[in-house]
Amino acid sequence: MTRIRLTGFDQSDESTVASLSANLAELMQAMLQDGRALIALCQFLDRRYVQFWLQPDGRIIGEVISNFNIGDSRVLEPRAEERLRELGFHEPVLGPQPNWWFASTCTADDIRLVHMINAAIFDVLEERPIDPVSITTWMAVTQPSAILDEVHTNHRVYRPMERAKPERGDPEAG
Repeated sequence: MTRIRLTGFDQSDESTVASLSANLAELMQAMLQDGRALIALCQFLDRRYVQFWLQPDGRIIGEVISNFNIGDSRVLEPRAEERLRELGFHEPVLGPQPNWWFASTCTADDIRLVHMINAAIFDVLEERPIDPVSITTWMAVTQPSAILDEVHTNHRVYRPMERAKPERGDPEAG
């Protein structure tokens, strides 16, 4: 299997929103072909973000930050939240899913997720193509018997109103 280069949690690659948008499908495909449980965080200047979780079973969960998980960043207005609903994202809930999310289970869903995330970047988070974005990739530490919600909770970049670092178990995790 081809493995993607991971930045580790404490480092990132810098890019532009235009480049991220144009390469989202390639990023997701590379994560799928990698074979490890991975996280890709795409954080904008205002600290809001979108992220991808590649699950051990090959499923991808795409997320957009929510007001539950926004810390001191600019909140999402009601019309932005309505747009996320229109796009097909599931509502955030306190606990294991504090962000807007969509789980992809097949190739058609993967394509849909790319379009959903791109629309969220431009329509909801109001990023411009020239805006900078930091892209961080790391391996999720999982155990065979781990409950998926616990894995997500342990790897949250932001927990409501506080910053937390994920667990580290692999030297490539950063």
